[in-house]
Amino acid sequence: MCSLTGILAFAVLRDVYRFLQSDEPLEMKDDLMYTLRPATPADHEHLRRIHHAAFHDCVSALWGWDEAVQNSMWDSYIQTAILQVIEVDGQSVGYLEANREPDHIFVANIALDPVVHGRGIGTRILRDILAEADTAAIPVRLDVIKTNTRARVLYERLGFAWIGENESHDTMEHLP
Repeated sequence: MCSLTGILAFAVLRDVYRFLQSDEPLEMKDDLMYTLRPATPADHEHLRRIHHAAFHDCVSALWGWDEAVQNSMWDSYIQTAILQVIEVDGQSVGYLEANREPDHIFVANIALDPVVHGRGIGTRILRDILAEADTAAIPVRLDVIKTNTRARVLYERLGFAWIGENESHDTMEHLP
């Protein structure tokens, strides 16, 4: 399991709530503050909605979308996953599942509400994970669904490289 020590608190992003409640574009500031907290059963339905919204298009392009199947898969996933809720200015905007192994950090899942996509939140979180891995001199690995080109572009921009694949996912790695 990953405690991701040292990435639980960061600077302040003013008026995020106002932006999240409006149609105005939310611009990331250098003083972004996000927090991670353990997900509780009370978060599960909200995180399901974020998961479905974040992955709907990618899953649909590969397999098609069946709401009942996706709900069943989520119900199974949430039973064993150790998720951290991503909050910005006290608002839940996504979740992270990352596991610290002796020789690497594996980012098993990162999902953000599409309303905050492109604002730099995922970039900031991943940069903080990369900094932790660099300090420990270990790589960071992740899998990305082949149809999620937006995420793949982000990962490549951050220095991740392709190291393998299966039918549906590419495996990527960032070396320290």
